[in-house]
Amino acid sequence: MRQRISGILIALTLFASLPISALMQSTPVPSPSTGTSEVGIVINTSAINIRECPRSDCASIGGVNLGEDLEVLGPPENGFLPVKHGKDQGWAYYLFIASSYTGTPTLTEGEPGCKRVALIFNVGVGEPGAGLSWDVINALENEGVPATIFVQSWWAAYYPAYVADFANRGFVIGTHGDADLELADRTTEDVMIDITGSTAEIDTALGAPGASDPIFTPASTDADFRVLSMIAFAGYLPVIWGVDSKDLADNATSDSVTNQVLDHVYDGAIVQMHLDAANSTGVTAAALPGIITSLKNDGYTFVTIPEMALPCA
Repeated sequence: MRQRISGILIALTLFASLPISALMQSTPVPSPSTGTSEVGIVINTSAINIRECPRSDCASIGGVNLGEDLEVLGPPENGFLPVKHGKDQGWAYYLFIASSYTGTPTLTEGEPGCKRVALIFNVGVGEPGAGLSWDVINALENEGVPATIFVQSWWAAYYPAYVADFANRGFVIGTHGDADLELADRTTEDVMIDITGSTAEIDTALGAPGASDPIFTPASTDADFRVLSMIAFAGYLPVIWGVDSKDLADNATSDSVTNQVLDHVYDGAIVQMHLDAANSTGVTAAALPGIITSLKNDGYTFVTIPEMALPCA
């Protein structure tokens, strides 16, 4: 295990990140004889599809599993990399492949062009026994807005029935790690144990292994390259928000949270809020109806994180 993880991290340090804006228009799949091919590694998911053309609605001609190599034949086109795996040659979405063209991809925003926004709610900042704000959940349900809830594992162990209830209501459930992980200062093996262990507690609350979505948003103090790489190679999609609602601030009000979100939102934005903080009922829940109405009126569509990870339809 130690050798495999060390090899993964060494390989990832060779990859330089490119922004989504660097993705080009569609062209035919390059030939590996052009000399531009390199090794890519499947990350962020359990398996990927190789498609006939660089669009998500194109037919699948094969697949590659997490951690397996494939040949990357050139830079991204429309968000898809030209790839070859065995006899299969086609296109695979860049977000799930580590290469020098894409770096180690992390979902920080959705692809622009279809005016999507994703609301995420972190759970676990409150003290044990503090509960959560059902007013936030009710506001989302009343407006018919999908959302993604990232749960810390200690909270899932303390409130398993609540986690199951989130899933029963149709919310996507991911992991927010464990309490006070401070992953950046720990050994590789300890980090991997915490990453996989946090999901185990959530899946136990949900009643089955693999019941939660393989998505992971680390604490901001843990979001360094090494940790994000290990999250990715463990098969989770690392998620970093682009808009902070600032609903944790001591001086936060429903107006300040509303203005913070509406002033900074953009096409493809991931907006972070909290579900069990001191302000969650009086501030976050109070701000949500106005935020949702304004964004809908401005033409935004609300999506979950797994939906935001996909190309624009």
